[in-house]
Amino acid sequence: MATKTIEPPKHGFLILLLSFLCLLVVYPLTAGHDSNAYLIRSFFSLLLVVSLYLFTYNRSWFIAAIVLFIPSIIFDWLGLVYPGITFNFLAHLFSLLYVALAICGFRCLIFSSLKITTDTVLGTICIYLLIGVFYFQIYSMIDLFSTDAFIGTFAANKEEELLYYSYVSLTTLGFGEIVAKSLPAKFISILEAITGQLYIAIVIARIIAVYVKQEKS
Repeated sequence: MATKTIEPPKHGFLILLLSFLCLLVVYPLTAGHDSNAYLIRSFFSLLLVVSLYLFTYNRSWFIAAIVLFIPSIIFDWLGLVYPGITFNFLAHLFSLLYVALAICGFRCLIFSSLKITTDTVLGTICIYLLIGVFYFQIYSMIDLFSTDAFIGTFAANKEEELLYYSYVSLTTLGFGEIVAKSLPAKFISILEAITGQLYIAIVIARIIAVYVKQEKS
Protein backbone atom coordinates (compact mmCIF):
# COMPACT_ATOMS: atom_id res chain seq x y z
CA MET A 1 0.00 0.00 0.00
CA ALA A 2 1.35 3.44 -0.93
CA THR A 3 2.09 5.84 1.89
CA LYS A 4 -0.28 8.79 1.96
CA THR A 5 1.40 12.14 1.52
CA ILE A 6 0.07 14.93 3.73
CA GLU A 7 0.10 18.35 2.11
CA PRO A 8 1.01 21.30 4.39
CA PRO A 9 -1.26 24.38 4.43
CA LYS A 10 -0.52 26.62 1.44
CA HIS A 11 2.54 28.87 1.95
CA GLY A 12 2.50 27.95 5.66
CA PHE A 13 6.21 27.23 6.04
CA LEU A 14 7.16 30.25 3.94
CA ILE A 15 5.11 32.53 6.20
CA LEU A 16 6.60 30.88 9.29
CA LEU A 17 10.14 31.36 7.99
CA LEU A 18 9.43 35.02 7.22
CA SER A 19 8.04 35.42 10.75
CA PHE A 20 11.26 33.97 12.14
CA LEU A 21 13.34 36.37 10.05
CA CYS A 22 11.26 39.32 11.28
CA LEU A 23 11.76 38.22 14.89
CA LEU A 24 15.52 37.85 14.47
CA VAL A 25 15.76 41.25 12.76
CA VAL A 26 13.61 43.05 15.35
CA TYR A 27 15.77 41.85 18.28
CA PRO A 28 18.92 43.85 17.41
CA LEU A 29 17.15 46.80 15.78
CA THR A 30 14.99 47.56 18.82
CA ALA A 31 17.61 46.87 21.48
CA GLY A 32 17.57 49.59 24.13
CA HIS A 33 14.22 51.07 23.05
CA ASP A 34 11.31 51.30 25.48
CA SER A 35 9.07 49.47 23.01
CA ASN A 36 11.52 46.58 22.64
CA ALA A 37 9.75 44.15 24.96
CA TYR A 38 6.35 44.81 23.39
CA LEU A 39 7.65 44.42 19.85
CA ILE A 40 9.40 41.17 20.68
CA ARG A 41 6.26 39.80 22.36
CA SER A 42 4.21 40.83 19.32
CA PHE A 43 6.47 39.06 16.85
CA PHE A 44 6.73 35.99 19.05
CA SER A 45 2.93 35.89 19.27
CA LEU A 46 2.82 36.14 15.47
CA LEU A 47 5.21 33.21 15.30
CA LEU A 48 2.87 31.11 17.45
CA VAL A 49 -0.17 32.12 15.38
CA VAL A 50 1.51 31.13 12.11
CA SER A 51 2.58 27.83 13.68
CA LEU A 52 -1.02 27.26 14.70
CA TYR A 53 -2.11 27.72 11.07
CA LEU A 54 0.25 24.94 10.04
CA PHE A 55 -1.48 22.56 12.48
CA THR A 56 -4.73 22.80 10.49
CA TYR A 57 -3.61 19.84 8.36
CA ASN A 58 -4.75 17.50 11.14
CA ARG A 59 -7.67 17.93 13.55
CA SER A 60 -6.03 16.11 16.49
CA TRP A 61 -2.78 18.05 16.20
CA PHE A 62 -4.74 21.31 15.87
CA ILE A 63 -6.78 20.70 19.03
CA ALA A 64 -3.64 19.85 21.01
CA ALA A 65 -1.97 22.98 19.66
CA ILE A 66 -4.93 25.19 20.66
CA VAL A 67 -4.79 23.81 24.22
CA LEU A 68 -1.15 24.93 24.54
CA PHE A 69 -1.38 28.03 22.34
CA ILE A 70 -3.96 29.91 24.45
CA PRO A 71 -2.10 29.77 27.81
CA SER A 72 1.20 30.46 26.01
CA ILE A 73 -0.10 33.77 24.65
CA ILE A 74 -1.95 34.76 27.84
CA PHE A 75 0.92 34.08 30.26
CA ASP A 76 3.48 35.60 27.88
CA TRP A 77 1.71 38.96 27.92
CA LEU A 78 0.84 38.73 31.62
CA GLY A 79 4.52 38.16 32.34
CA LEU A 80 5.29 41.41 30.55
CA VAL A 81 2.60 43.45 32.33
CA TYR A 82 3.19 41.84 35.75
CA PRO A 83 6.90 40.99 35.98
CA GLY A 84 7.67 38.12 38.30
CA ILE A 85 8.62 34.47 38.38
CA THR A 86 5.11 32.95 38.31
CA PHE A 87 3.73 34.35 35.04
CA ASN A 88 7.08 34.24 33.29
CA PHE A 89 7.68 30.63 34.28
CA LEU A 90 4.22 29.60 33.07
CA ALA A 91 4.77 31.53 29.84
CA HIS A 92 8.05 29.75 29.14
CA LEU A 93 6.63 26.37 30.19
CA PHE A 94 3.60 26.50 27.89
CA SER A 95 5.67 27.98 25.07
CA LEU A 96 8.18 25.15 25.52
CA LEU A 97 5.41 22.55 25.28
CA TYR A 98 3.84 24.30 22.29
CA VAL A 99 7.14 24.50 20.41
CA ALA A 100 7.86 20.84 21.21
CA LEU A 101 4.46 19.93 19.76
CA ALA A 102 5.18 22.06 16.69
CA ILE A 103 8.52 20.33 16.11
CA CYS A 104 6.90 16.88 16.34
CA GLY A 105 3.87 17.83 14.26
CA PHE A 106 5.85 19.53 11.50
CA ARG A 107 8.31 16.64 11.41
CA CYS A 108 5.44 14.22 10.75
CA LEU A 109 4.12 16.57 8.07
CA ILE A 110 7.46 16.90 6.29
CA PHE A 111 8.65 13.31 6.62
CA SER A 112 5.39 12.03 5.13
CA SER A 113 6.36 13.68 1.84
CA LEU A 114 7.42 11.28 -0.89
CA LYS A 115 9.16 13.97 -2.93
CA ILE A 116 11.39 16.98 -2.39
CA THR A 117 9.42 20.22 -2.71
CA THR A 118 9.87 23.84 -1.69
CA ASP A 119 7.64 23.19 1.33
CA THR A 120 9.85 20.26 2.34
CA VAL A 121 12.98 22.41 2.32
CA LEU A 122 11.33 25.39 4.04
CA GLY A 123 9.79 23.06 6.61
CA THR A 124 13.13 21.53 7.57
CA ILE A 125 14.59 25.03 8.01
CA CYS A 126 11.64 26.08 10.20
CA ILE A 127 12.03 23.02 12.42
CA TYR A 128 15.72 23.82 12.88
CA LEU A 129 14.84 27.37 13.94
CA LEU A 130 12.11 26.05 16.26
CA ILE A 131 14.69 23.85 17.99
CA GLY A 132 16.56 27.05 18.86
CA VAL A 133 13.38 28.53 20.36
CA PHE A 134 12.76 25.29 22.27
CA TYR A 135 16.12 25.46 24.03
CA PHE A 136 15.76 29.21 24.53
CA GLN A 137 12.65 28.52 26.62
CA ILE A 138 14.61 26.05 28.76
CA TYR A 139 17.47 28.51 29.27
CA SER A 140 14.97 31.21 30.25
CA MET A 141 13.39 28.94 32.88
CA ILE A 142 16.81 28.05 34.26
CA ASP A 143 17.66 31.75 34.47
CA LEU A 144 14.43 32.54 36.33
CA PHE A 145 15.48 30.35 39.25
CA SER A 146 19.23 30.81 38.99
CA THR A 147 20.23 34.25 37.73
CA ASP A 148 23.93 33.31 37.78
CA ALA A 149 23.43 30.18 35.63
CA PHE A 150 24.98 32.10 32.72
CA ILE A 151 27.88 34.51 32.88
CA GLY A 152 28.77 37.21 30.38
CA THR A 153 27.86 40.73 29.35
CA PHE A 154 24.08 40.93 29.18
CA ALA A 155 21.82 43.61 27.73
CA ALA A 156 18.98 45.16 29.71
CA ASN A 157 16.68 42.46 28.34
CA LYS A 158 18.47 39.23 29.23
CA GLU A 159 16.10 37.13 27.12
CA GLU A 160 17.61 38.67 23.98
CA GLU A 161 21.01 37.33 24.96
CA LEU A 162 19.63 33.90 25.86
CA LEU A 163 18.01 33.59 22.43
CA TYR A 164 21.36 34.53 20.89
CA TYR A 165 23.11 31.98 23.12
CA SER A 166 20.63 29.30 22.09
CA TYR A 167 21.33 29.68 18.38
CA VAL A 168 25.07 29.95 18.95
CA SER A 169 24.91 26.65 20.86
CA LEU A 170 22.64 25.03 18.26
CA THR A 171 25.04 25.87 15.44
CA THR A 172 28.07 25.07 17.67
CA LEU A 173 29.65 28.46 16.87
CA GLY A 174 30.56 29.05 20.52
CA PHE A 175 31.78 32.65 20.39
CA GLY A 176 32.16 32.76 24.18
CA GLU A 177 30.48 36.07 25.10
CA ILE A 178 28.01 34.09 27.20
CA VAL A 179 29.03 30.95 29.06
CA ALA A 180 26.94 28.39 30.92
CA LYS A 181 28.04 28.33 34.56
CA SER A 182 25.59 26.08 36.42
CA LEU A 183 25.47 22.32 35.83
CA PRO A 184 21.91 22.31 34.39
CA ALA A 185 22.82 25.12 31.98
CA LYS A 186 25.96 23.27 30.87
CA PHE A 187 24.08 20.01 30.36
CA ILE A 188 21.32 21.65 28.29
CA SER A 189 23.94 23.49 26.21
CA ILE A 190 25.67 20.21 25.39
CA LEU A 191 22.33 18.58 24.57
CA GLU A 192 21.41 21.43 22.22
CA ALA A 193 24.73 21.22 20.38
CA ILE A 194 24.24 17.47 19.90
CA THR A 195 20.65 18.01 18.76
CA GLY A 196 21.73 20.55 16.16
CA GLN A 197 24.35 18.26 14.65
CA LEU A 198 22.15 15.17 14.65
CA TYR A 199 19.24 17.06 13.10
CA ILE A 200 21.35 18.24 10.18
CA ALA A 201 22.73 14.73 9.61
CA ILE A 202 19.28 13.11 9.76
CA VAL A 203 17.64 15.70 7.51
CA ILE A 204 20.38 15.43 4.86
CA ALA A 205 20.10 11.63 4.92
CA ARG A 206 16.32 11.87 4.58
CA ILE A 207 16.47 14.34 1.69
CA ILE A 208 19.03 12.20 -0.17
CA ALA A 209 16.93 9.06 0.34
CA VAL A 210 13.76 10.76 -0.94
CA TYR A 211 15.63 12.33 -3.86
CA VAL A 212 17.12 8.99 -4.95
CA LYS A 213 13.70 7.35 -4.74
CA GLN A 214 12.18 10.28 -6.64
CA GLU A 215 14.76 9.96 -9.42
CA LYS A 216 14.22 6.20 -9.76
CA SER A 217 10.47 6.64 -10.11
